Amino acid sequence: MCWRRTTCCGCTVCCILCCLLSYFLFQFYPWPFWARVCSPPHVSYNGRIVFNLHDVQTPKSEEDIQGLVSRAVIESRKIRVLGTGHSWSEIAQTEDIMVYLDQFKGIRVNKLEKTVTCRAGNTMKEVIAALDEAGLAMENLDSISTQTVSGIVATGTHGTGYQHKSLSALVTKLRFVNGKGEIVTVSKDDEDPSLFYAAQVSVGMLGIITEITFPVVPKFTLIEYRTKHSLTYCLDNLDSIVMGVNVGYVKLWVDYYNDFCLVFNQTRTSEPPRHHGILLEIKGFLMYYMFAISTRITYLLPCLTKITMCLVDFIGFPLHYAIRVDNSHEILNDYFRLPIHAESGLIVEYKHAVDLISKIKAQVLEKQIPVNYITEFRFVAGDSGWLSPFYSDTPKDKFLSITETIYTTRTRTHEYVQTCYEAAKSYNARLHWGKLGLENFTPSVLSHLYPKYHDFMRVREEMDPKKIFINKLLQDVFLGAGG
Repeated sequence: MCWRRTTCCGCTVCCILCCLLSYFLFQFYPWPFWARVCSPPHVSYNGRIVFNLHDVQTPKSEEDIQGLVSRAVIESRKIRVLGTGHSWSEIAQTEDIMVYLDQFKGIRVNKLEKTVTCRAGNTMKEVIAALDEAGLAMENLDSISTQTVSGIVATGTHGTGYQHKSLSALVTKLRFVNGKGEIVTVSKDDEDPSLFYAAQVSVGMLGIITEITFPVVPKFTLIEYRTKHSLTYCLDNLDSIVMGVNVGYVKLWVDYYNDFCLVFNQTRTSEPPRHHGILLEIKGFLMYYMFAISTRITYLLPCLTKITMCLVDFIGFPLHYAIRVDNSHEILNDYFRLPIHAESGLIVEYKHAVDLISKIKAQVLEKQIPVNYITEFRFVAGDSGWLSPFYSDTPKDKFLSITETIYTTRTRTHEYVQTCYEAAKSYNARLHWGKLGLENFTPSVLSHLYPKYHDFMRVREEMDPKKIFINKLLQDVFLGAGG
């Protein structure tokens, strides 16, 4: 029996056009669909970086990686590693050899020592699944888990909670292939941990990470309370919201235009998990498309930003549970993803939080920038990684991390990123390595912001004397025009 063609060419064309229109409206993605779902991704998550995939290498062993590095040195070529393409900055871009580690995976869970060791190609989602099966969990997580563990560590990615450090700071042991093809293993317990602190957040400049060890804890449950307030109220009471009694992992979602703030407080509980199943999936789906539609409208009509955000605040956000109880990874990971957008990340000391947020809000309103997504505030403890956005000489220091999200034209996106950075610059603001705005950094700026910058650069020179891991962005930011 053969299949018969039952539709005319006109119907087929109409179906294709409808699918493309629907995709354009709801995904906002200017590139072909297959460019994002194929392996490796042809474009970044925000759709604005097209990766050069003329020479893609997919090593399956550490020896393969050593061979690639040796080849790059001999042929005087550049080499960068591409994870899942989630970064908004061009940190992974290269015009030469692109290494994709999806064939380099493996997870070892040590229940006795309470550690997990994973290869660089594993995503955090895969690590979470392995730990969950073993009755263990990560102490803290980012809000999404699709990134590779090596990308998370290399960029200083973080979760939230003023007592909790970034995921890079949790690392206890690292293994990487340096720019000379040597395998280097570093640990926080080394007699001289300098190289370890340099490697904790290296932005891929010391070598290709192959293996990472994290400490883990027994599986635990969190209860999440979500409460709505005005932003004015939250700023007036920020200390009690962030560091009050029975406060655990806290983050804030903010809408500047309507003075709206949704507070998430996630604390440990002895209650059993309540799995919300399909209902949570439906709510995530509705939230996704509510943002998709509202941002598409304001892309075309920026003057409607306040109205559309008001609808999201008072129709969309009530879809969230007022209270959720579930396994820690289910709570710490957001249950829905935002549609395609641009994103920047500012980090300042917590003591400047109220002043900075007030300044950014005033600038956004004055310039009528169409901020059509939530702005997220998270709170992170200081750590010792030399290039960590949360580096601090004083372990008790706390930091505010502001995630600015927007979907608009490139010009207005740049205006928003620069407005926020200019407002924060006087507070010695650092930037997230995987997000927009890094063009504001130069060697002189970095030496001012990072006390260990020159120490890191000496280590970088030792680990990669031929600069095979330096792309154009890193050249401009770390070495300057004559570097």
